[in-house]
Amino acid sequence: VTALAVASGDISALQTAVNDMQSKKEDPLGRIVTMLQQMKEEIRDQSIEEKDLFNKYMCWCQGAIADGEKEVANERESIQKLLPQIADAKEISKQLDDKIKAVEAELADTRKGIADQEAMRQKDAKS
Repeated sequence: VTALAVASGDISALQTAVNDMQSKKEDPLGRIVTMLQQMKEEIRDQSIEEKDLFNKYMCWCQGAIADGEKEVANERESIQKLLPQIADAKEISKQLDDKIKAVEAELADTRKGIADQEAMRQKDAKS
């Protein structure tokens, strides 16, 4: 009957034959058709879930990127504000190093003067 329906182009007879096969659970072809329909529904449901997960992930990524870009911009601004302070601190450090060297030289001269005075006293004491 189905081969004749296909050959003659009678679609309603073909549809009836397919429906008969689907209604018979024992029919192997009917079980395959049912299984394929179930697989089609499962795949459709999975694709909807995956699409939702993808959209959530993309939303999270975009938010994280935006937050990261804001953080980077804020840190760059902080760096620009700190650069003059760093330059000032370097200048102060250089000045203090120069003062330390001057004080150390003065201290060395003072110690030498004390040693010379001490030597003169001992010389005077012997005479």
